[in-house]
Formats: sequence, C-alpha cells, structure tokens
Amino acid sequence: MKNKTELHNMDDHELIHEILCLQKVIADMSINEASCSQIHRYHFASNEVIKLTKERYMASGFILGGIYSLSGKQIVQPLAISGGFSNSTINALLEDIDRTFNYKIELKPTTKRLN
Repeated sequence: MKNKTELHNMDDHELIHEILCLQKVIADMSINEASCSQIHRYHFASNEVIKLTKERYMASGFILGGIYSLSGKQIVQPLAISGGFSNSTINALLEDIDRTFNYKIELKPTTKRLN
C-alpha cells in the first residue's frame, strides 16, 4: 500500500499503472455468480467445509469472507470465526450445499431418442 507522499511523487505513467493494478485486484475479488454456480464447486466446497471443525481449528480460526446476494450486494461483512465451526453448523452447511447441488441438476437432458 502506497502512502500519500509516494503517490504524489509518482509520474503519470506510474499512477496509471498503480490504478490498473488496483482495478485488477478489485475485479478479481468481485463475486461472479456464473463461476460460483459451477456444478463442480459444490463437490470441492463440501470437501473443505467438512474440515472446518473445532478440533482442527481449536487454537486458531478462519476468516469467513462475507455473504453476498446474487446481485453482488454484501449482506454480511467478512468476520473471523475462532475455534472452528460446530458439528451442527458444518452439517447444516453440508445439507444446504447438497440441496443446492440437487436443485442445480434437476433439469436433465431429454432421454428421448430418434428412430
């Protein structure tokens, strides 16, 4: 992170470069519904969620990156969870992941075939 003096001492090309780098960081951080809804993400997410136990994070924790609506509006700001999730929280998350996965695969291709 640059301070005011460093930014003031930059020439126009350096400032433009700095702005473009920051715009890329913001774009990379933005929530993208299409990529978040990819079917394989539910498998990998569930394999990671099941590891967020109190035993595994007993003297540590993790940062929950926030909760966003599909429009991208932040509903819950990022927060630190100390000591991991309880088993009931993990199971509830896994049930919601499973429910969402099943909802996503309900619409299947036709089974009809031409003669």
